[in-house]
Amino acid sequence: AQQDWLFSRWGESVVGVRLDQHSELDAPIASPRVALALRPGDDWRLRTAFATGFRAPQPFDEDLHIATVGGAARLVENDPNLLPERSRSLAQQVAFKQALPGDANLELGLNGYFNQLNDAFVLNERDEPDTPEEEVIRENRGTTTVIGTELEAGIEAPRWAGRAGWTLERAQNDEPEEDFGQTRLFRTPVHYGYVEGLFRHKGLQIQTGVDVT
Repeated sequence: AQQDWLFSRWGESVVGVRLDQHSELDAPIASPRVALALRPGDDWRLRTAFATGFRAPQPFDEDLHIATVGGAARLVENDPNLLPERSRSLAQQVAFKQALPGDANLELGLNGYFNQLNDAFVLNERDEPDTPEEEVIRENRGTTTVIGTELEAGIEAPRWAGRAGWTLERAQNDEPEEDFGQTRLFRTPVHYGYVEGLFRHKGLQIQTGVDVT
């Protein structure tokens, strides 16, 4: 269920809720969300959004087949007391758009976000030495927090466009990882960005992009 309300020429709001019933859960889970967009001037746009979500304690697609690790079968099971993951996210965006000569537009954006994942899923080894398979169990692990900010800039013209962005991010668990004793999320860069360009000519469009981490 969702309601969009354009309460003024300079503002609108979105309020909604999603209700899920899952066979692995005893009661339905409600996931509300709300967003507010304001345009204090023709060139400015402010947007604030809050949303929640969940993931049920179920087998996932990658668990429906046996993966091989070092030649041994690897079986993944869920902890009998596994709780659903619950997420909360807050985002704030400030966008600026300015007309330039030659029918071009300059666009600038500054985004900030905060995501918190409670009872995050984690895979831990619980191998039984008497069996040929390698047993792994999915359990809950405290809270995971991801916080970051992103700066974007671009110029859009009728025949060409260019855009670049850079993100600073911190992703961390409140409890250390079982095998390595680290709270930082692995394989999550602290900063990363992109540059892309676009050219149009008589129905032909060429786009090139580079990601930097």
